[in-house]
Amino acid sequence: MRLGIGFILGSTLCAGLSSCGTSYTITAQPLQGSINGEAFTFGFGATNSFLDDPNEFFGTMFSGTAPANPCGFSSGGAGHVIAGIPRQPGSYEMGLSRNITLAYGGGNNQIVTDGVIRVDSVTTTEVKGGIFADGGDKFHVDGEFTLKICAP
Repeated sequence: MRLGIGFILGSTLCAGLSSCGTSYTITAQPLQGSINGEAFTFGFGATNSFLDDPNEFFGTMFSGTAPANPCGFSSGGAGHVIAGIPRQPGSYEMGLSRNITLAYGGGNNQIVTDGVIRVDSVTTTEVKGGIFADGGDKFHVDGEFTLKICAP
């Protein structure tokens, strides 16, 4: 009887938390989805050496064609993805302390805490991985990215 009650309480608690074994699958496609209801498809991205730290890159992902030098590029208000990308390969579940920002309209942000960030490889020039993030109908992205690592 005690074991049954413990299982029911544990299952109920876990059902209310997003980090209790939720499995996310990142689709093998360019990162794409919806930012404020507008279509987003990854075109290029870069890290920001000023905002990077020893544990993660500060990565920004944009749609469209990459400029000659994507380091320091500003979106001009178009929808883009901002994420802390871990420096070590692995799969990192999102939550309150690890999340992504879906930015739009020049100064608006939607923080998404449900999903996963995957890092496949890190070299001296680029980081490759994927993101699955679900912030509801108007705010979700899924797919893979390659970011240029910008030197300080």
